[in-house]
Amino acid sequence: MNKSIVLICNDSNTVINFRKELIRFLLDKKEHVTVIVGDSKRASDIEKLGIKYIVIPFSNRSKNPFSFFSLTRKIKAALQALRPDIVLTFQIKPNIIGPQAAKRICKDVFCFIEGLGDPFQPKSILGLFL
Repeated sequence: MNKSIVLICNDSNTVINFRKELIRFLLDKKEHVTVIVGDSKRASDIEKLGIKYIVIPFSNRSKNPFSFFSLTRKIKAALQALRPDIVLTFQIKPNIIGPQAAKRICKDVFCFIEGLGDPFQPKSILGLFL
């Protein structure tokens, strides 16, 4: 039985540069793949993969609580419409919002933590050596 899988990522460049092989693998396994992204910069490249995508604009850097709750509602609405079997989230804000939005909609939610992140990035060239 084919599964419906949703990937949530804040940036379409990330989808193309780092998730393309995963998407191709899932498509080879005959899974149904949809991507929820925060921008449409690489929409034509995502379309070339042969998958459905939904653009829900948001800033990964925003700390506004109202936009946070609004984004949670929008992603939840998209997930309710899609009814996926599995949700995969990438990057900070999707990792926080994804499981909340998927609650009671999807039982399998996987959050991927990538890289060191901004808190660990040196603020100057001296930070590389200290």
